[in-house]
Amino acid sequence: MALLFDAFLLWFLCSCSQVCLQRMRQIHRDIRDGAKAFLYAEYMMCLAFVVVFGVLVFVTVSHTGPGEWDMKQGTLTAFSFVVGAITSMLSGYVFLKTIS
Repeated sequence: MALLFDAFLLWFLCSCSQVCLQRMRQIHRDIRDGAKAFLYAEYMMCLAFVVVFGVLVFVTVSHTGPGEWDMKQGTLTAFSFVVGAITSMLSGYVFLKTIS
């Protein structure tokens, strides 16, 4: 079934006029530009989230009691949170760049 659909798409694209192909290329460029703008805005919001919650994770994990702080534990936990968030954002970026 997929091969029949591929054959249909090949036939359709080969039978398109230059005006049709130019229009499809313009639509593709517009979608790509919109996706870039969306990714920029989304990742700026994600970056703000990571910074705020990274500090919150650091403070809540480091504070072990009244006047007691375990900076090593808080630092490692906050670092793990930031690395996980950046890895997640990077994988989403690579995925969206791959499909567009």
